[in-house]
Parts: sequence; structure tokens; C-alpha cells
Amino acid sequence: MNRHDVCGVMGPDEYHDGHPDGGEPGVDNNAYTNIMTAWLLRHALDILDLLPR
Repeated sequence: MNRHDVCGVMGPDEYHDGHPDGGEPGVDNNAYTNIMTAWLLRHALDILDLLPR
């Protein structure tokens, strides 16, 4: 199975937009974004099954 990174995203807490020692805004591979991405992709596959070919 392939693995992917989700980099430089804003998490649900807008007041913390990166690591304190990080040079760029955003965080990499945070749990919230990974879970929401997995949920979105799973449900997108379900919706594709409902659409006509």
C-alpha cells in the first residue's frame, strides 16, 4: 500500500498554525487532518457507487 504525507496544513486550532521552532506555517501529518482525509475519501467512494455510470 502506498503512503502519503499531508504537509503544511492548518489544523482545527487556528491559533496554533505551526510548530514553535518550525520555519514555515502549517503542520505535517496531524491526526485531525489525517482522520478527516480518510473519512472524506471513504465517503467519496460510497457516493461514486450511487451515481449513474
